[in-house]
Amino acid sequence: MMNSASPAPHLALAPQRVLVFKGVLDLPSTIEKFGNRMPKLSEFDELVRIGANSPHPELVAKKRALPARSGTILAHPDQNCAFPQSLEITDKQTGKKIYLDTKKYANQRGIALVLEPGAYTFRFDGNRMLILPTTDPVVIPDFPQHNGWYPYHKDTCIPVVSGGIVDPSGLRPERFLQRTPDAWIGMPARSINEGNSEEKYVYTFAIASRPQAVFIWEPQLIQKPAESPGEGRKVPRRRIVQVPASAPVPKKEEPKPKPEKPKITYYIFKHEWDLQRALHGLDPANFRDPGPVPDQKTFETLLREGKIRIEK
Repeated sequence: MMNSASPAPHLALAPQRVLVFKGVLDLPSTIEKFGNRMPKLSEFDELVRIGANSPHPELVAKKRALPARSGTILAHPDQNCAFPQSLEITDKQTGKKIYLDTKKYANQRGIALVLEPGAYTFRFDGNRMLILPTTDPVVIPDFPQHNGWYPYHKDTCIPVVSGGIVDPSGLRPERFLQRTPDAWIGMPARSINEGNSEEKYVYTFAIASRPQAVFIWEPQLIQKPAESPGEGRKVPRRRIVQVPASAPVPKKEEPKPKPEKPKITYYIFKHEWDLQRALHGLDPANFRDPGPVPDQKTFETLLREGKIRIEK
């Protein structure tokens, strides 16, 4: 009796999330474009490590763009003050406002409110951006009123004066809070580890119009290796053809060599970026500072348009 088992699949696709750098944006643009797809502040703890075992090397590649804004919303009143009925802050550069209803927490002192991605929505009302919680915010007790090193809340990684936890790894077990003395609604940012305590910094002071680096989660399908053939699966048989020894061996035509193209490497314009050898026709005033190094595509475009040339 033949086995009628279904054949095993050749490949399996495993879903996995990866962080993708999306640029440097202000807060309204960030929340409008990406919102819930941004990482929590607490997720940065496992993402901003530079070592060889870092699970997200793309953060390392973009370390110059950091600190990066998280998708967590943090709100606190003025220094040493209680929460009002509603919290509204004004961007001093643009005049635009951010609003959060805090009636439930009015007259409470020394706390901060946290809304993680997925716990809030937003809408624009004229020059105001309204933050609309979909669930109750996390209340951070004993929120610091001054800059400094503090333990941190175990779920959100927001610094607290007491009742928090510490991280024994690295040079400092605490988190450094850099906050504004004024009331604030925003997305706290984290910097990156550069071999000292910098990865422990939490920034809660940036105004909404200040551009900061943005990373978002995107799904990626990882292809797993093919499975071994199962029982009942047909394995193709090899076909053996005997060729007489006297049979002529066909000659293979050798491919014609292609003309070698001049090699364009980053070395040319990263380390020999000077008008005497690589550039032609640029403003002499920019001789000493030609500006940022272009990427490979830009460099090849300039070369094709004749705006730069390479002397042998």
